[in-house]
Amino acid sequence: ANATANEDTAYTVKHWQQTIEAAKENDKNDENIDSDDYTLTDTDELTGTTDEEVTPETKEYIGFTAPEKKTEKILGDGTLIVNYYYTRNTNTTYKVEHWLQNLEGDIDTKDEDNYTLKDTDELEGITGERITPETKEYEGFTAPEAEEIEILADGSLVVKYYYTRNTNTPYIVKHWKENL
Repeated sequence: ANATANEDTAYTVKHWQQTIEAAKENDKNDENIDSDDYTLTDTDELTGTTDEEVTPETKEYIGFTAPEKKTEKILGDGTLIVNYYYTRNTNTTYKVEHWLQNLEGDIDTKDEDNYTLKDTDELEGITGERITPETKEYEGFTAPEAEEIEILADGSLVVKYYYTRNTNTPYIVKHWKENL
């Protein structure tokens, strides 16, 4: 009697995303994957024919780089697990804008009528990392409190810092009398 291969043998595909800490260490050596460096994001329960080779699809995660696809043979006992490890992008862009209050600008209305864009910093960081971009010093202005923010995966983050005009700038008025 001829045995036919089971056509609905289970196998599993696991998708793991690199942690921020691991991305900071920048260890992309796939030979030694440490499970502490990755978080399980998705699990696909699939079926196929026993002993056939399968090449499961990778997924797209914004802010992550997908691994190469793997080809594996489906095990008859349904124990095949294909692990895909996605590395976190370390060059995700973000901007920091520095706005100075106009002379007649309303301190509380943060728009282009009341503030003028002075500088824009184009920076890069690790997707999902919490950072505190630095403020700058501008003579005659008070810097705002620096904000802690998370770098957005799609690179769309814009931090806007609004600097208020100092109203306590000391000055001296001198009256000169012409010698007549």
